[in-house]
Amino acid sequence: MFGYMEEFTVHYTMLLKYTNFTATDQSISPSYEFTYQHPNDSHLRKLREQYQLNEVAGTGDEVSQIINLMKWVDQRLIHGNEPPPKLVHALSVLEMTEHADMKVNCYVIATVLTEVYLSLGFPARAKNLFWFLCPCDSQFHYEATNQKKEFCALVPEHYYPLELTAESAYRTSVHVTSENAIFWRAPGV
Repeated sequence: MFGYMEEFTVHYTMLLKYTNFTATDQSISPSYEFTYQHPNDSHLRKLREQYQLNEVAGTGDEVSQIINLMKWVDQRLIHGNEPPPKLVHALSVLEMTEHADMKVNCYVIATVLTEVYLSLGFPARAKNLFWFLCPCDSQFHYEATNQKKEFCALVPEHYYPLELTAESAYRTSVHVTSENAIFWRAPGV
């Protein structure tokens, strides 16, 4: 999605050279579990049906379907450094962008893409680019519908984002790790 910005690719690649994630044994058990909302959830079903996402995904293998869905989201959402809209969930964002020429930030695009994937049963988590932050529970409109929120952050060693040091009204808890094997482990689906 971000290949169109050569400066981004160059600077991001340079930035990654200065990071170090801890390689750990896959058997380490973290204090949190990632969960993925079932595609039969009413919101995800509405998303899938309203936008005919089964047809968008196509009948190819899983990777082809995932790529088709990513391209579909990329064609509909224009990236820009904008604050997120009041409602950040796929149905709301896609409807807003159909009726107005608007740009959305990376977080909004990642949220829409995550919910599109979840609607078809693909386990998915939204993320940031340098340090990775995502809900422990992947589900439709997570941030607005859950009183108790748990996030997981994968950060490079010797780096702690300022955003994680301040008290936030919308985050109940953040599990911070630099152990990539824990963060990237396969879903238990």
